[in-house]
Amino acid sequence: MAPLAAQTFTAAVAGVAKDSSGALIAGAAVAMTNIETDVVQHAVSNEAGLYRVDGLAGGHRLGSIGVAAARAPSVLDSQVCRR
Repeated sequence: MAPLAAQTFTAAVAGVAKDSSGALIAGAAVAMTNIETDVVQHAVSNEAGLYRVDGLAGGHRLGSIGVAAARAPSVLDSQVCRR
């Protein structure tokens, strides 16, 4: 009998990039940084403003969403955990 592979847990963060007026932002740069390991995972919003960052291991993350014309990126704080 072959050994079983270890189970791994990953999560995803998804959302919609919008400006302060509520307009969708295509091409917004999204970065999710694991503050415990400094590993950064990136995504870019599509033409509908949708983005998704997959394959996130458990841990505390700091996220940012920015566009070239913005002065400062929006920041979000999230905890990826198993349920």
